[in-house]
Amino acid sequence: MCASEEGIRQVLLQMKRALTQSTVDSSRFVLVLREKNQRTMLDLELSYRDVGHQLLGLSVEDYCQGPCPDTDVSGLVWVFGKRVKGREIYIKLKMTGDHRAEVVRLLSFHDAMSPLRYPYRRSQTVREGLEHAQEG
Repeated sequence: MCASEEGIRQVLLQMKRALTQSTVDSSRFVLVLREKNQRTMLDLELSYRDVGHQLLGLSVEDYCQGPCPDTDVSGLVWVFGKRVKGREIYIKLKMTGDHRAEVVRLLSFHDAMSPLRYPYRRSQTVREGLEHAQEG
């Protein structure tokens, strides 16, 4: 299922508001402790705070799919992808809580198992070139 650009903007705004309005270390998100998530953070030498910054940097162009029903707990999940230190990272998240205490539940933050599709990415090769230049 492909969301509209406006729908994606709204969920990104909601997520970023939850992350920046946190009173605890400016990162109101819960990272699901899966081996893949932890291994990727270790391999990329990313702290919890670094992962939060990666989430804050997500844009409509990073969108891959969603909203989709969560198969484990009720709610909707969103999938994004982002190049981090030259690797394509699969990011699956959902918003939980309510307007008074929203929390980003980060279900996946690991290497993509297959190439991701970005329906709103304008120029993938130009963007990747810029990201590699910024990393170097």
